[in-house]
Amino acid sequence: MHTFLSYILFAAGIGAVVSQAVKYLRVAQREHYLPTFVTKFALRWSTSSLLNTVLFLLSAISLLLSSLGYIWTFPAAAALFVSPWGLTWRGQTSPLKWTRRLKTTALTTLLIISALTSAIFVGTSLETTDVALVICAFLMPAILDLTLFILTPIEKQLASKYVNAARTKLQKINPINVAITGSYGKTSTKTYLAHILEKNYQVLASPKSFNNKAGLARTINEGMTFSTEVFVAEMGTFGAGEIRNMCSWVVPKIAAITAVGPVHLERFRKIENIAQAKAEITEKAEVVVLNTDSSYLAKLAAALEKTGKKIIKVSAEDEKTDLCIKTDTGDSLSDETQKSQWSLFSAGAHLADIDAANLSGGVVPINLAVAMAIALELKCPLETIILALRDLPQASNRLNIETLPDGTILLDDTYNSNPAGAAFALSRLELLGSDSTKKIIVTPGMVELGPQRKIANEKLGYEAAKRATHLVVVKNTNKKSILAGAKKYQSESGKNMVIKTVPDRKQAVAFVKAILAPGDVVLYENDLPDHYP
Repeated sequence: MHTFLSYILFAAGIGAVVSQAVKYLRVAQREHYLPTFVTKFALRWSTSSLLNTVLFLLSAISLLLSSLGYIWTFPAAAALFVSPWGLTWRGQTSPLKWTRRLKTTALTTLLIISALTSAIFVGTSLETTDVALVICAFLMPAILDLTLFILTPIEKQLASKYVNAARTKLQKINPINVAITGSYGKTSTKTYLAHILEKNYQVLASPKSFNNKAGLARTINEGMTFSTEVFVAEMGTFGAGEIRNMCSWVVPKIAAITAVGPVHLERFRKIENIAQAKAEITEKAEVVVLNTDSSYLAKLAAALEKTGKKIIKVSAEDEKTDLCIKTDTGDSLSDETQKSQWSLFSAGAHLADIDAANLSGGVVPINLAVAMAIALELKCPLETIILALRDLPQASNRLNIETLPDGTILLDDTYNSNPAGAAFALSRLELLGSDSTKKIIVTPGMVELGPQRKIANEKLGYEAAKRATHLVVVKNTNKKSILAGAKKYQSESGKNMVIKTVPDRKQAVAFVKAILAPGDVVLYENDLPDHYP
């Protein structure tokens, strides 16, 4: 082969490898370096549009034909350099961050590619390594998953020194540990609780969504002092055993579960598995606070009571539980935000009234009930708790409601989305504005619902069409399901509404700004990072 041409082919192979590596390293980072998830996202992208399907097939067929002649390497390399179309190198909502762990992953991947390229070259009759490089580019998602599988035990060992340091510090300071988990609502509940407890204690709460082993260790190592009296630890999980591991060194005096729902079903497969994983938080706790409006948690409460453990049942429906916040809103609520007074009950007895006019419209009563129950268990006076609600903070991007000077109302529920949370957000939207104002929903739908994703997003589209005048569907991930639900409602009701599909949030915001008028209401429900198609 001509030397100049061989250099070009080699450069094409290198370009394809680098492009694929950078794109899918970002996916690996966003998906918490979990093995198999890079390949799952690659398959999702390959079928996300006709163009990406064509690019995938072009690269595969060209590689097969490369055995007939080196010239077929060019279209394969070109297709892999640009594919999947829409998954960028740098990213906007989820930019690549060259952390120590990412650099380790990249270097290990490079070593594996070098070994594979050499093996393919030596084991075949190829004149150059270009085809071997392009094969590695084509297999990049699987190679990255192999890298993550190899590195997982090593990373666990590296992280152990930070956990050990946090464990030692925690034992020396010995604060009251409060652990909170739940399929949803845990961050808001943690935020409410920390605010309430600050009136009586020196409190440290894990920030933002620092809810895994590394996040808790960092919180303790960097933020805990000898004046800390209460440590509020949010605990999340992607699999069985994670919460049990965290509770082995952050041993909770009080544990709480806010909800069990179909979140992370792609990982857990069944909602019963989610319930079991969340229940791990109760094993070492002296006191357990449970939202018994959830059937799974009601069963857990009954089982734990038989063991003699102290159980505090909370509800937003049953006044006979240990603590219940009743809003009595129902479907008849007609005022602009919510009923101005909520009622607090314990074992059927009325304890107090809560002035809900001071609360953000995004405050979910059951989350507040869990936080208040924990505060009461820690001997905070009820009067102090009620006073603390006057300036109750709201966790960012969890149905934050803002009214602009012209009367336009923005509902920011972009942090995450699940069936229960989306239903609550839609109920808030329905109460705001008037019959003459536009009600706009902007959403990419919900993910990580496993086999329930299609049905859940169809329902989201149906309910959105029922309540909104405009529906803006972002990205392709759930577009078909959301549109199917919206069109079903339109067909049944005869209602006309504006439906717009856009490829990204930037274009969605531009569309909303173009049609927005004073007094309109806009709900941004979820915001998928751009490693989703």
